[in-house]
Amino acid sequence: MSAPRPAEIRRPPVLRVSVLVLCLVMLGLAVAWLYFPMRAVMDVGGSCAEGGPYVIETHCPAGSTTFLMLGVPLWFAGVFIGLIASTLSAPLPIFPGWALLFGALGWNFFDYALHAEPGGGIVVDWLVCAIVFWLMALPALAIFLGGPFFRRTVSGSPGSGFGWIGAYVALLGLGWWLGSLSLHAWT
Repeated sequence: MSAPRPAEIRRPPVLRVSVLVLCLVMLGLAVAWLYFPMRAVMDVGGSCAEGGPYVIETHCPAGSTTFLMLGVPLWFAGVFIGLIASTLSAPLPIFPGWALLFGALGWNFFDYALHAEPGGGIVVDWLVCAIVFWLMALPALAIFLGGPFFRRTVSGSPGSGFGWIGAYVALLGLGWWLGSLSLHAWT
């Protein structure tokens, strides 16, 4: 009888890696599609409307409604499809996606809380929103930073260590960049 061998090194399936890559790019794209239109809406006072039988006081900036409506389902699709694809010993994409979404939108509120008043005052309502959004991002950030990303390996399988961090950041950044380009080309 032969001695037990260490687990064979398995390469992740190409299809699941490809789907995970696509999902992370989608997450970055979706957050950009939510971040920039949110800023445009905040530029017109924080609320706007389009269509319907009502008298509209403030119309939404061009393209903001479309991108906001596309960004939310795209984010959820990226997260949930990515959860299935990440079974290849990759970290779950929901945590960096969640932290990026609420952290970025919280930044919008914080920035506008400090810079929206012409006299230099602080808009307390938007500051409260910034704090609430950052508190919503905090659990995901804690899991992201204190969880599998900072262990030597994500799972017992070889090659599942720190390399994922750079890959996730690069792919989320690529998605953000593509989202920014597509949004600015559209509007």
